[in-house]
Amino acid sequence: MSASPSVATPYELLTLLARGGMAELHLARRVGLGGFSRLLAVKRILPHLSEDPQFAQMFLDEGRIAARLTHPNICQVFDLGEADGRLFLAMEYLEGVAWDLFASVLPHDAGGAYLRLLAGAITQFAAGLSYAHELRDPHSGALTPVVHRDVSPQNLFVTTAGICKVLDFGVAKVLTEGKRTRSGVVKGKLAYMAPEQIRGQAVDARTDVFALATVLWEAITGVRLFERSTDFLVWQAINEEPIPPPSQLRPEVPAALDRAILRGLARDPAHRPATITEFADEVRDATAWLGPSADPSELGAAVRELCVVPLAAQAAKVNAAQRHGATTPGPAPTHASEDGGARHGRAGSTLLDLPGEASGAGELSASVGLRARPVAVGRDTRSPRRWLGWGAAALLIGSLGLAAALVLRPGGGAPASEPTTPGAGLLPAGTDAGAVAASAAAAVDAASAPAPAWPVDAGAVAAAAPRDAGSSGRVGGRGPVSAAEEGTGFLTIDSNPYATIFVDGRRLGDTPLFRAEVPAGRRRVRAVRADQRSKTFTITIAKDKEHAHGAIAW
Repeated sequence: MSASPSVATPYELLTLLARGGMAELHLARRVGLGGFSRLLAVKRILPHLSEDPQFAQMFLDEGRIAARLTHPNICQVFDLGEADGRLFLAMEYLEGVAWDLFASVLPHDAGGAYLRLLAGAITQFAAGLSYAHELRDPHSGALTPVVHRDVSPQNLFVTTAGICKVLDFGVAKVLTEGKRTRSGVVKGKLAYMAPEQIRGQAVDARTDVFALATVLWEAITGVRLFERSTDFLVWQAINEEPIPPPSQLRPEVPAALDRAILRGLARDPAHRPATITEFADEVRDATAWLGPSADPSELGAAVRELCVVPLAAQAAKVNAAQRHGATTPGPAPTHASEDGGARHGRAGSTLLDLPGEASGAGELSASVGLRARPVAVGRDTRSPRRWLGWGAAALLIGSLGLAAALVLRPGGGAPASEPTTPGAGLLPAGTDAGAVAASAAAAVDAASAPAPAWPVDAGAVAAAAPRDAGSSGRVGGRGPVSAAEEGTGFLTIDSNPYATIFVDGRRLGDTPLFRAEVPAGRRRVRAVRADQRSKTFTITIAKDKEHAHGAIAW
């Protein structure tokens, strides 16, 4: 795509990374004397929201609060300004991947070694949040604690150096500032809210403890804990439904870790750890039998090994943007005053509300391998090892740049040296990292194409393509597939080991699937396992009827 115009001197907008209903995110570059150049991320409000005072205040609050937070485990905000009547934030540029992606590809071995990586990451996230919770006024020294209120996989990030960052304090609350949020207005992502938050009651540091415990529960099990089909059902799950211990889905989880996580998920804040540091300490102690929690070098090695496809793809896009540069300079910025007020221009956003998702609390989870379905208490649910294959590269890119968390490997190459930490060797056996990187670079153009209703499985599409112009009546040369009947039916299917199911080249979900809605008619099904082994077959879905396929025979 062509380079965007400069937002304002000294920032050049190099390329648009994401745009939603509220804001857009750009890769930017700050230039200075003597060849000085630094990459940043610039988030700016969309033009149609430029005269919304309430939205502007949210945006200004984000910049004002985040600018006070200077900690290695928090994404740094450098600047808050205005250009062309639009507020913008200039933020730290991060090299790595969002937590939801990292958790979805993390190998879950029966010995539980992955728990060390999770414990190390949770310790770092807790350090950043603890800093915010214990923040003091730089002048008076008075305690001015900041509660994030939106701790979720999309707002956590792991860099290629293994540094874990908390992102997006856009809905954070400074507890000493009084009540600014309107009565009855709940801010954050519903599925990660503590009971007191989702009820609109007072929040404190223990609210973030509940959210971080939810993130850890999901990273261990591979299942969404409170995700449901409606907001009411989410509310009901958080407030009323039994919460199973992680060991019910992952038997290798020790009892001590079960206890630590369930204590963090206590519905009564008084029964949770008093501080987020205390919660992280309990998690670390519960995994001590595996050895010390993973340090940054080990986490970084895991990111570089497991996420080579999206890292290489985004690096290619970023490097191309740097080569081409911006095209049009912009006016000088109008900066906010020290107290957070701006001269004019009332607009802003704290979250990127991408098209296709519900506004406000919608989750940016297109790239997540976690199962978005209720947890069945008492059921033996497998949590599979997740590996996002090469065909997923284009699906990952769109969600990586959100909240100023962008991917870059200077020069677009592999790491300078092979990792020697225990995180090494996480790529599937026989994988050629160079080939993966080349494949990922080719996926950059595909990433800019409009997303289909379901993610497309390139392998299935290729298999289903006509052999020649005269074979349009046959899909993949294997026989006719009828035109779709009116209406839909349902598919129930399972696999051991788990598999991702594609129907007519579009991703339906991961097994087990129960009454998944599928257009009626004859359909080609492709099942792809984590080791890339696949099986293709044809089924017929009758309108309003269930096709119970049973378990796939491997």
